[in-house]
Amino acid sequence: ADLSEANFSHANLKKAKLAKADLNDAIFCNTIMPNGRIKNNNC
Repeated sequence: ADLSEANFSHANLKKAKLAKADLNDAIFCNTIMPNGRIKNNNC
C-alpha cells in the first residue's frame, strides 16, 4: 500500500498489517505502531 503521504495523528496501528506499506513521507503524531511503540515522524 502506498501510504507515503498519509497523516496518522493519535492513531492506534497496533493490529495493522504494515509490512509492505510505503511510509516514506507519512506523518506520525503520537501514533501507536504494531510493535507497541509510539512513533512521531514529521510531526
